[in-house]
Amino acid sequence: MRYLFTTATLAALAAPTLAAQSVEVRRADGLRTVEFATRHGAVRVNLPDDIRPGDMISGSVVVAPRGDTEKNRSKNAGILNGYVIELRDERGNTIGRAERAVLPAGLAVLTLVLLDGKGRDIASTGVESLAGQQTPLPPNLPQFAQPGQPLTIPGSFDGNAANTTVRAQATGDAEPAALEVLAESPRSVVIANPAERVGAVSYEIRENGVATRGTYHSIGISLSAPRLQLTRGERIQVAVTVSGLEGYPLADRPLAVQVTNQSPSVISIGGTNRILLPISRQEAGDRVEVGRVDVQSTQAGSFTIGAGIIASFAPPAPPGAGVADSVPVDMSGLTAKDLRDERNISEGRLKATLCDLRLRLAYSDAQGGTSSAWLKERIGWVEAVFVRRGMPGRGC
Repeated sequence: MRYLFTTATLAALAAPTLAAQSVEVRRADGLRTVEFATRHGAVRVNLPDDIRPGDMISGSVVVAPRGDTEKNRSKNAGILNGYVIELRDERGNTIGRAERAVLPAGLAVLTLVLLDGKGRDIASTGVESLAGQQTPLPPNLPQFAQPGQPLTIPGSFDGNAANTTVRAQATGDAEPAALEVLAESPRSVVIANPAERVGAVSYEIRENGVATRGTYHSIGISLSAPRLQLTRGERIQVAVTVSGLEGYPLADRPLAVQVTNQSPSVISIGGTNRILLPISRQEAGDRVEVGRVDVQSTQAGSFTIGAGIIASFAPPAPPGAGVADSVPVDMSGLTAKDLRDERNISEGRLKATLCDLRLRLAYSDAQGGTSSAWLKERIGWVEAVFVRRGMPGRGC
């Protein structure tokens, strides 16, 4: 196990509180993340997002010990590092650990169980597998990532992270450095992009001795505001600055900053919970301000705003009147009618659909873009549902 690190957002600091024991499951950035909160601290499990029956999968475990002194944190870290994450099938049979397991054919729900140092069950939760098999894609690293955020590499892998290595070298680095593999499935590898890395990065992925090389940009975002504690009705502006764009091909692969209101009960941003700030070609420098967001408080208090880099597609829009209800959205059977009558679509399925479409777009772009327009249109349809629901839309 290793220690937990978190990414930054624009937020006021609050006094720490002792959370009750709980389990939280999230899907984002190509990962299925399960966090167990205990009285000694948190245990976070990273698994690949595209879990499917019959797969070999690899994951990773991170601990965040509690304690108000280094002595207490060290003591709790020792306890947490003795914990084990066990994977079980629907009948309760152990099929492996979070670090590596082969999933049975027909598995519908994978159960994660947290065991203490004496082998006793502490907590458990289930995550659904995705029905159907996808054809693995050739390795094709996305052309951008964010510092400190996981980076998904679609491709053809064996699910065993033990024989996968990733080395990367940014401009100015004396030599390549190894990057941690957070999770792996037969269709993707998720790696940790270092928080301190900004700008163009050359990489090498080596799976079973076969190497794939290329370049991506690690693009940083910073948010600044005059203050984070507001009185009721107060208005301020938040400046959004990006770094690491120098040399990025914005003309061919446009990007935008997605700003998300994470305190909707305290503030509004532009009358909505999400704003897209396109990055223009003229802004492809080392560090540039891409825009300012108007913030108005609806009640007194502190607020939090998040931001992320996304590929800039056409503005989110639902299927037009000329699109028949039966027109497919993805390969799983989702149709335009489903998006129009969105009440029957779960958040999980929306995120899985968005992930699949974006991965296919990355592959299409790498192969000459023959399907890119079709995919971008459908990404816009799904994004429109995220906008209507006030959801961030960063499912992968």
